[in-house]
Amino acid sequence: MIGIHACEEVQKVRPRAISEIWLKQDWVRSEQLSKIGEWAGQKAQAGKLEFKEVGEKKLADLGRGHQGVAFFVSEEPQLNWSIFEQEKPQQVVILDGIEDPQNLGAMLRTTWLMGSQALFTTEDRAVGLTPTVCKVACGGAEHVAISTQNNFTPVLKKLKKHGFWVYGLAESGEKGLYELKLPEKVAWVVGAEGKGVRKAVLKECDEVVSIPQIEGGSSYNASVSLALALGEGYRQNIG
Repeated sequence: MIGIHACEEVQKVRPRAISEIWLKQDWVRSEQLSKIGEWAGQKAQAGKLEFKEVGEKKLADLGRGHQGVAFFVSEEPQLNWSIFEQEKPQQVVILDGIEDPQNLGAMLRTTWLMGSQALFTTEDRAVGLTPTVCKVACGGAEHVAISTQNNFTPVLKKLKKHGFWVYGLAESGEKGLYELKLPEKVAWVVGAEGKGVRKAVLKECDEVVSIPQIEGGSSYNASVSLALALGEGYRQNIG
C-alpha cells in the first residue's frame, strides 16, 4: 500500500493488519508524514509492527506516486455473500478484464464512494490489487471486498438468485442508461479498455445498456462508464 491517503485509511480502518511501515528518510519535514511516523514509532516500540526509514529508490520500486510512505498489510476486506440477502438498495461491480492499474484504482474508489461493498474481477488478463491500484483508490481498497474469478457465470447466477438485475455496459445496448427505471439491486458489468465486455459475459446479462454520447466510434474510459452507471443507480435508489 503506497500513498498518504491510502495509508491513512488503512491506519484508520485496519491498523492491526499493518505489519511494516516504510517512510522516506526525511519524513520529519512533512507534516502528514510526521503524523504517520510518530504513530508508527509508538507502534514499533510496543512491538506491534516494524518501522523503517528507507531511501527514495526502495519506495519507487513499489510504485510511482508513493508520496514517501508504504504500508505492508496482511489482510484485505473479505466478501460476505450474506450482505446480498438484505432487502435494501445495493450495487455490485463486475469488471471483465481491466488491465490498467489507474483505471482499476479509480473504479475501486468510485465503487467505495457510491456505497458498494463488493467488486468482482477476472483472474486472467487483468491487473491485480497492486500498490499503484491501492494508491489511486485512495482508501477504497480498505472498504470494498474484491473477489477474483475464473468464470463469471456462477457469480451472475448467484447474484440473480439474491434479486440482482445484471446490466452489461456496451455501445450495442438498445436502451440508454438514463431510460432505465432501475431495480433496488443492480449489478453493473464493465468491460476491458478498448475490448468491452466479452460476448459470453454479455449473454449472461439481463440487459445490455449504452451510455449516451454525441460522437460515434469512440467510447468512454472504463472508469468513467462505471462512475456514470453507479451514479445513476445511486441517484435513483440510494441518494
